Amino acid sequence: MNKLDRIKEFLINDIHLSKEAEEVVLLIGLDTQLNMTGFFEVSRGSIEESLCVPRDVFKRLLLANASAFVIAHNHPSENPEPSLEDINNARALREASEIMGIKMVDYLIAAGDNIISFKKENIF
Repeated sequence: MNKLDRIKEFLINDIHLSKEAEEVVLLIGLDTQLNMTGFFEVSRGSIEESLCVPRDVFKRLLLANASAFVIAHNHPSENPEPSLEDINNARALREASEIMGIKMVDYLIAAGDNIISFKKENIF
């Protein structure tokens, strides 16, 4: 099992992200070997949306001395399909990550027992 698979397992089995009643955005800061340097709740929203501001993400990553990150949020509806807002947010974070020099490893959506990987699905 690779480190990204372990992160997915952590989000589903340990954090129970998909069981949250509202959308929650979580951030995992990583070092160059993809070991966790920080774990943060960035935002807690409503049943349909959660606000994720790049400034808030990168502030936490800098404080955690992270060189990479994974961002994840849930869909309480258990529909794993990314919304247009999800796609736009992932792209904005990816662009900001390139400017900041902190690699965005993946953007994940937890829905039910599934986790959708934007990297695997070639969404960004």
